[in-house]
Amino acid sequence: MVGVLVVLRVVWGFVGPCHARFSNFVRGPIAALAYFSHLLYGRTRRYIGHSPAGGAMVIALLVCLAATVATGLSAYGVQGKGPLAVLMVTDANANGNEAGYRALAKKRGEETESTVRELHDLLANITVALVGAHIFGVVVASFVHKENLVLAMITGKKTPGRRLISDAEAQPRCRSPCQAGMSVGPRAALDFDRDVAKAREPR
Repeated sequence: MVGVLVVLRVVWGFVGPCHARFSNFVRGPIAALAYFSHLLYGRTRRYIGHSPAGGAMVIALLVCLAATVATGLSAYGVQGKGPLAVLMVTDANANGNEAGYRALAKKRGEETESTVRELHDLLANITVALVGAHIFGVVVASFVHKENLVLAMITGKKTPGRRLISDAEAQPRCRSPCQAGMSVGPRAALDFDRDVAKAREPR
């Protein structure tokens, strides 16, 4: 189920509305760190869509969730269970019974299974930590900008107040899904220096 949600979010990042597309919020790491540091001091800018730190968190969560799902399926596959069982245990008996799978998994040793499980647990813990950091960031940003970001995530609207950073000022105009897909990687690299310059501008 989690894997399906990750896939849907990745697809949505290319074909969804303007502020949901990766091309709209993927920024350089320096810009994300600078935004968060300024946020802690209460003097950062507001964004209509994802902030640089918020965009970085989206990518980090997607990567960790995808890796957690992959390692979880792999761990089950080594045991002869789950959708990857056929791939992980290629020489199981013709009947494919559970006993045959277990015997083969034991024959191959438990070391691989243990390693995959440890990696899976590590990724799961990292994901939980990222979720906690995300919640903390939302709370701090809501306090600094004096707005309910949770409500904004649900409704897709931000309350009027201090001047927002529009797409024309800080983010590229929304383009077609094809253009967005072709530009995510190059844009993140080419805009690195520009992000640093913007991050250092006086607030």
